[in-house]
Parts: sequence; C-alpha cells; structure tokens
Amino acid sequence: MIVGVGALATCQGVGFWRSLDRPHSPLEALPMPLQPASDRVARRVVLFIVDGLRADAAHDLAALDRLRQRGASRVLHIGFPSVSIPQYYAALSGVEPDLSGARTNGFRWMEWRLDTIVGRARQAGLRVATLGPNDPWFQPGFGEQFSHAWFGDSDYDENLSRVLALSSDLTVIVHDAVDVAGHDHGFGDAYRQAARVADAAIARVASSLDLERDVLFVTADHGHCDAGGHGGDEPEVMAVPLVAAGAGIRPGHYGEARLVDLAPTLAALLGLPPPVTSRGLPLADMLSLSTRAARRLVVESRDHRQVLDRLLGDRLAPITDRLRAEQTARLLALPLLLGAFALILARLGVGHRELACALAYLAAFVGVFWLCGGRVSLSSPRTSGYFARILVCAFLVAGPVYLALARRARRGSSVRGLLSRVHAPTLCTASLAALPWLVTLAVVGVRAEVLLPAPTWTALGAWSGIPLICFAPWAVVDVVALGLATGGWRGAG
Repeated sequence: MIVGVGALATCQGVGFWRSLDRPHSPLEALPMPLQPASDRVARRVVLFIVDGLRADAAHDLAALDRLRQRGASRVLHIGFPSVSIPQYYAALSGVEPDLSGARTNGFRWMEWRLDTIVGRARQAGLRVATLGPNDPWFQPGFGEQFSHAWFGDSDYDENLSRVLALSSDLTVIVHDAVDVAGHDHGFGDAYRQAARVADAAIARVASSLDLERDVLFVTADHGHCDAGGHGGDEPEVMAVPLVAAGAGIRPGHYGEARLVDLAPTLAALLGLPPPVTSRGLPLADMLSLSTRAARRLVVESRDHRQVLDRLLGDRLAPITDRLRAEQTARLLALPLLLGAFALILARLGVGHRELACALAYLAAFVGVFWLCGGRVSLSSPRTSGYFARILVCAFLVAGPVYLALARRARRGSSVRGLLSRVHAPTLCTASLAALPWLVTLAVVGVRAEVLLPAPTWTALGAWSGIPLICFAPWAVVDVVALGLATGGWRGAG
C-alpha cells in the first residue's frame, strides 16, 4: 500500500509540474481596442537579453558601463516563475507568466496565442530577426513571425555577425554564457567571467549600430541565487538590469519598473501600437519625447490598462470563485482524512516509540535536504544533477535512521501481535511522511490552475510528496528484512 501511495504521489508531482504551462490564457479573445500608433523614433531597435544576469552583477562591465554613461539605466522586476522562456515571452508580449500561461521552459512546444511586439512589427511590414544559443526558445508558430532566426552554440559568433549585417528593424539577441555559469558554479568568479564574455558581445552589437539613429536595450530574463539556480521568487533572481542607449533615449538613472514594460516601450520607439493584451506601461520617463507626445503615450496606455484589467477581472471572477470553493472543500476534508489516519494508528496501539521513529525520519530527511542546500523554492534545482544529489543524500541518511529506530520501537513496543508490531512504526512513519503532501493537496489541488498559487506552494505542489516517495523503498526493505528474520511470518499474531 505504501509503495502504491508513493507511486501516486510521484505521478501527482510530475503531473502538477507539467500542468504549470497552460495552453490558454484568460487574456485570449478579450474585446480590446488596438492603441494608436505613434511616430517612429528609432531606425533600428536591438533587444539584447543576457540570460541569467542579475541586477547587481551588471556593473564593472566595460561595454555596458559605456552604454549606461551615454544612455539610461534602471532595475526591472520580473514575474514568477523566474524561468527563461516565460520571461522572453513576457518581455515581448507585456504579459506576466502567471497570466500568459507560459510558466516553464517546456512552453516552447505549446502554441502562443497572445499578441507580441514581434507580431506587431511583422504586420507593419518590418523585418524582425533573432539569434540565440542551443535550440529555438519559441514554439514553431511564433517562430514564423521572424524574418530570420539563427541558433547554435558552436557558430554563435558567426551567427551574430550575420544577424547584425541584416540591419533588421527589430532584432532580439539572447546570450546564455552567464546562465550556464550560474547553474554550474553559482554566483562567483566563473559567473563574472561569463558576464565579461557577454559584455564583449554587447560591445560588438553596439559598434555595429549608429546610436544617433538606432537604439540598443540590454536586459536579462532572470538572475541567479548565490549558490546558483533560479525559478523561485528570491530578490536576487527577480531583479534584472536594464541599460538603453541610442535614438529616443533620455540619459539618466531611473526608478524601478517591470520587464513587461519593455514591449510597449519598444513599440513606441518603432512607431507601432503595443501588443493588444500588454499589461506593461511604456517607460515614457526615459524616452526623449515631446511633453505632449509623452503625456499622450502615458494617458492612452493607462486607459488601455484599466480597460484590460476590468475585462480580465470580469473573466477571472467566476474562475476565482470556483477555485476558492474547491479549496474550501479540500480543506474541510483534510481534518477528516487525518482523523481517519489517527484512528487507524490508535487502533494499532501506536505509542510514543512509534511516533518518535516517524518524527526522526521526517526530521532527518528535511534536515539533510536543508543542510545540502535544498530549499522549498523552484530555485533549488539549479541543475537536475544537483537536485538529485540533494535528494539522494536525504534518502540515504533518513532511511537508516528510520530502520534503526523502528527496530528499537518494535523491541520495546506494547503493541500486541507480530503483524501489528511490524506495521505500527511503518504506517506511523508513512503517515507523517505523507502529511506535507496531503496538506499541499488540500491547499493547491492536484494540478496547477489558471491562477498560480504562491511561489512556495507552487514548489510544494510538485515536491511535497518526496518524503513519502523516498520512504517507500525503505518500508519495503524493512518489511522484507523482518519477514526473513521471522521465518516468513510463521506464527504471526
């Protein structure tokens, strides 16, 4: 039974993670009017995304510092989850991951249904190009909107020359050396060296532009924790730099803004209406527009955002009510389920020895997980191997702790009958190991919904069953060893 429930918890955790990406957004098909276009300010717009560059690491980089001195800078805040592909879409569409439905890197294979600055540019007959490492970060349907797209690590520098030679109206460049270093080594010397490599690429891009007529934006999709990793809502992963220089940029250092504000800002520089479902507001304070043009841009954008928020609220209201009712029902059922478990354990005669065994297993598992660098955050698995090593350590320490204490509990147990003495510590430990999973199911449900739970609960939605899953093999070892020691249960009871 314990193995079966552990398998169920495994399936639920995997299913919850896969359900984070939503094929449909509540913003789809909202009856939103298109904002008017503005006068074009820049001949070419280049958006350079340094994958993984946190805000406090964007200094003491020669090319970026020169752009900062010449142009404008500020800190941007991203939306949760802090994962690359959802943030690329957020920057180009003006919609946060929570509402866009793009919440993991697996979204690259799903259909993107919302408007973007890329789509706006193509509809206006402009040329749009992109460059990136590895595989394309966009799903095939979105990729058709680019006039040219090149990807690959081995020939990245050559492809960079190609994409710059095109002189496209809008160019999106992704550089991932910083992100790779952050995952492999954390925030340290290797990370800073990778930032200098990215800075050299920024210098090449800047030198190819005429910043009297063109404009360069440099930003990032997310940061990295000190130990490496991202995905959660830690301050260091949620804040990224923005440096912009060139035509239409008013020099200076400005207050904090959001990554989704980039889409309408790029649209304003290209003289395009922003994406129709954009929730961002143009960064008019750093644009060198006339007072009248800046005021018009701000007023129209805020009015559009208010209409969007009202329509979105109307669409989300019944969904929110349904989710709240379902959560209430689950929370009411939880005490009944826990009470049933307690009654079963009481009928078995579980006492303080068995309870101490269960507490020791869970404490050992959680303690080792924490000491090895694990956290209840999507930033913990900085690489799959790293996270697996943490879980293996917790598994190998907590299991023997359970076996040793379970043996002592059985020797001194007052529970009657061999089978009862065997099952009492096993079921007690399994019940306690399942408690985080059961509580999480009551709070967030089996699958992710249109609205994401808080970041900690989102991580627990995929991981809360791990203590139970890791206990199942030890329960099998324990029962088999006891069966062999007692001659295959002859005389049981």
